[in-house]
Amino acid sequence: MVIELQTKWLLKTGSVRICKAIKLAIYKALKIFNNILQKYQEDDILINKAVCLIKLNQFNEALECFDKIQDKNNKKADIYALKGICYENLGENEKAIEYYNKSLIA
Repeated sequence: MVIELQTKWLLKTGSVRICKAIKLAIYKALKIFNNILQKYQEDDILINKAVCLIKLNQFNEALECFDKIQDKNNKKADIYALKGICYENLGENEKAIEYYNKSLIA
């Protein structure tokens, strides 16, 4: 019984450390993307920045990144699907459905 509880505790605290490490890595990536975007406005960098923001639950900021993308035709389906995820997490289900449907058509 004691070993089982210790194992559960280790798994729980270990997974917390892993989550913190992943979150830290995402913040580092976000910082790199911001530095690059100060010099070059690249659509791929904006998309990657938006994905980082989504992983950090910063959905409004992610939507702002998607609005800045110049060549939306190149990755239209991906952008629509990611926007759908943002709107769904913001509780705007009608908009989420709209963008999910757009991603299927694109």
